[in-house]
Amino acid sequence: MSALGRLVLYCLRHAREPEELVRGLGAWVDVARDVLLAPNGVAALRSVWRYILLVHKDCRLSLSILIHRQVFLGLAARWNA
Repeated sequence: MSALGRLVLYCLRHAREPEELVRGLGAWVDVARDVLLAPNGVAALRSVWRYILLVHKDCRLSLSILIHRQVFLGLAARWNA
């Protein structure tokens, strides 16, 4: 299964549990990197995040911040290491 497929399954499994979703995203940083580096990966990842944020309209801002911290800052830390 592709990196995108694995990440999507994880996100869909935990989409209704935002705390669990965000808590576990740290373990998915390498997979998220693989998705971003794949052809059309940025658009694919954007679609996944858009779905999650649509499901959680009540906590959209805080969830956006947490996703950014867990995934994108984790990616930056690994690329700079």
